[in-house]
This record gives sequence, C-alpha cells and structure tokens, in this order.
Amino acid sequence: MSEQVRPQKETEVTTVAAAMSFAEFLETVPPSQDIVIENIFNSRREIIVPELKLYCGDELCGGTRFFSIGKTRKLFFH
Repeated sequence: MSEQVRPQKETEVTTVAAAMSFAEFLETVPPSQDIVIENIFNSRREIIVPELKLYCGDELCGGTRFFSIGKTRKLFFH
C-alpha cells in the first residue's frame, strides 16, 4: 500500500509595523498598503483630519505645501 503525502501549506510571515498617525499615513504611504493607523476617530466616531504637509518637486509649487479642510478638522458620518 502506498502512502499519500499531503503537501504542507506554506506558512505566511506577516510583519506588522508600529501604528502611525493619520497624517503620516496620508503623507508617506503609497496606495495598496495595509497600515495600522492610531487615533483616527474622536470619542463621537468622527474622523479627525490632520493638516497635511505635501511635497511638490515642480518649480511652480516651490517645495512643501500645506493642506487643511478648515477649522473643524472633522469628517462626519451619518
């Protein structure tokens, strides 16, 4: 009688980096990356939107630009 050998499943190694801020995520992480973001919601489950520092290398931009949604800095979900 022949013995059947089942192939072993490959073990997947996943490395989880330390959590980063929402601003750091938006400023530095390319699309399609899984990242843990800390302190994204306040106590009322509103997203706290940070001011962003975005770099533009074009002559017309002149380097770092700042982006902000205004005074509230919150997005509301209904």
